[in-house]
Amino acid sequence: VAVQLVAAAGAIAVDTIALRMDAANVRRIRIDETGEPRLPPGMAVGPVTRTMFDFLRDMTSERHQREAMFQVMGMDRLHDAYMVSNTPAMLKDCARFVRVEPKIDQSDRRVTAAIARVHTRLGEIVKDEATRRELIKAFDKGLDSNLANSRRSSDLQRQQLEIGGRLCTFLATHRWKAVGGQFMFYNQGDVGTFNRTITAWNDAVREQTALVADARRKMTETGLLDSRSRF
Repeated sequence: VAVQLVAAAGAIAVDTIALRMDAANVRRIRIDETGEPRLPPGMAVGPVTRTMFDFLRDMTSERHQREAMFQVMGMDRLHDAYMVSNTPAMLKDCARFVRVEPKIDQSDRRVTAAIARVHTRLGEIVKDEATRRELIKAFDKGLDSNLANSRRSSDLQRQQLEIGGRLCTFLATHRWKAVGGQFMFYNQGDVGTFNRTITAWNDAVREQTALVADARRKMTETGLLDSRSRF
């Protein structure tokens, strides 16, 4: 959500040389090959750059936590008959999908809090009112074009959890066998139910993948993303 911020913050005409250099140094932040924000070794970090760096680190942490949660839930394997048949525990406790859904809301609230912290810290750092207003405006402008995608991503993750719960329950209560990665059912009605469920699942996954690709494109265009990054 901070892609455009990195490009905009360095361009603001601030009132002191030190603050101008600090704002410009925001452009030197990179997302490295591990997916974490980094600054050049030995670079003196001013308060504006530190604020933006901390914000990017918070956003990266949220993304990693969600990825880890989905992996623990088996969301990357539940659609694969071979994986499910060899990991029968995946079809136990299908209510787990509903139980973890509030974690998406908690994550969204942490993102909102991180945005508020940036506003507060910039207010403390920049004493000139006009400069402070322009810097916060640049930050919010960067957010505006990306928060819609972030919110949509959260909605899709909630959908995937809901669908995952239904898919888990269905597979746990109906007869099927694995043929490679495909589910083969013994009842034609089950085939139709499964196909409708997996279609909804695939639609959500495709849209989520497109949002990630769009974020990666924006980050690459601004120079924020290291070419070797796993983002």
